[in-house]
Amino acid sequence: MDPEKVNFEELKFWGEQVAAELSLIREETPVSWYEAEFKSGNLTGLEVYYEKYRIGVVLFRIEGSEMVVVAGAGRAYGDIIAAVFPRLEEIAKFAGCASIRLHTNRPGMVKKSERQGWKLSEYILRKHL
Repeated sequence: MDPEKVNFEELKFWGEQVAAELSLIREETPVSWYEAEFKSGNLTGLEVYYEKYRIGVVLFRIEGSEMVVVAGAGRAYGDIIAAVFPRLEEIAKFAGCASIRLHTNRPGMVKKSERQGWKLSEYILRKHL
């Protein structure tokens, strides 16, 4: 996938398609939390397009000088991370950010991210009581 063919449009409203895409994420955060945070204005959403085809969604917030990617999901042929991450970096720079952070529990995403110049910076452990 060519990053130059990736485009973003602001997510203006929460719909069934966004909920369905985010339900593909295999983590503990319920989709209803993302919806509430988006609707309250705590998260910004971007619809992700490759050429003219919608391939996913990204939710993020800005914390000081850092873009925090809170969730992202999509489907595409090819390496979606290699195509989308460079474009997210452009948006972060445009917003005045000095860095981007994301949390993941997917080892494959860590490997793909490292190929894009990302560095593993911490481990997060959690125990539910």
